[in-house]
Amino acid sequence: MALTDANNEGKAAFKAGRYADAVAGFSRAHTENPGDAQVLGNRSAALAKLGRHEEALADARAAVSADRAYVKGYYRQASSLIELGRFEKAALAASAGLAIQPDNAQMAALKQDALKRAREQAGAMQADGEEEVSEDGDDSGEEDSDALPSLEGEDEDEPMLSPEELAAQGRAQAEAYKASGNAHFKAGRWAAAVAQYKLAMQADPTNATYPLNRAAALLQEGKGKEALADATTALELDPTLIKAHLRACKALCQLGRFSDARRQLEGAAKLEGSAAALAPELASLSELEALLRNGKAALEREDKMAAREAAMHFSTLAEKCPASIDIACLQMQAILKSKPVAGAAQVLTDMPALNQTRPLSRQLQHACYPWGPALRRLDSVEQRSVEQGSKRNPLHALFPEPHT
Repeated sequence: MALTDANNEGKAAFKAGRYADAVAGFSRAHTENPGDAQVLGNRSAALAKLGRHEEALADARAAVSADRAYVKGYYRQASSLIELGRFEKAALAASAGLAIQPDNAQMAALKQDALKRAREQAGAMQADGEEEVSEDGDDSGEEDSDALPSLEGEDEDEPMLSPEELAAQGRAQAEAYKASGNAHFKAGRWAAAVAQYKLAMQADPTNATYPLNRAAALLQEGKGKEALADATTALELDPTLIKAHLRACKALCQLGRFSDARRQLEGAAKLEGSAAALAPELASLSELEALLRNGKAALEREDKMAAREAAMHFSTLAEKCPASIDIACLQMQAILKSKPVAGAAQVLTDMPALNQTRPLSRQLQHACYPWGPALRRLDSVEQRSVEQGSKRNPLHALFPEPHT
């Protein structure tokens, strides 16, 4: 493999945010040509990205030794020294670079930053009654001009990436996070997917795909409120994104907000070519609305069979709308009406949302507090036990009396 091939592979990995791979590529290039200052500078930059600042400093110094006119080498050395807290040495390294290229604004800014930090450090030490010493006293016999690093994976030997290159690097990193999130999603690891999509959103906040994908993962976790927020963000970035409308609708359905979900779909229907994509969601929404309508109608009837029918409808809805407080309360009401003798124990059995691991549970316990007394009244055996102090209603702990 030619030196340029190994070096270019290292640069490509660096720009993609794969810094360990970049170090490997630059190491191969260095093995083939140990005296190449740019390769050493590039490896220094990759090591710095990995937080390996001592190694980065060593490579930067070697780069400057190989080519004393290599300005980026001095920049890398000063940067590494700052990370290591050796601010006086960092200022000297930047000064050496400025002696070669006096108009380098980035080098001048780095020098000023190093000097400022050195003064702050000296002031802190004096305040503590400590003696001022050099940050790098053990290297006092070295020439500062021989001690600086350089690298960032640019195609040319420039001091730093341009704003456009930095933006491109951010986009590449975001895509890498998205790919990782997609792999987690396909494997059913929803929380891990959410975490990776979050990193992608941070790396490139302008891309609607990342909040859109995170909304999908959040929906799988039953987190309708958070999914709705991400779908809304995606629509703000791209109002024509049909998938974002669909995910917003799904989130609204999880929250039991069927009217809002229908309005969401009606708005999306104005987009060209949306009819086929919206049809399945419209059909699903109609089914949910029918379940709610039929469940409420059954709950209003007094016969026991109607109460069981209502419980069945609301239990189905609760599974499809895991973030809806209203539907959970209707489900509880139907269960109590259909099986009044079983009472609280039956509610605990039939309502998995009361499990503490479910996202709805705490909200449900708070919203359904008024049902606590009803549960105790309906279960007369347990109520007598509570009065005798021998046994507590199992739902009493879930719906404690509020503090006054």
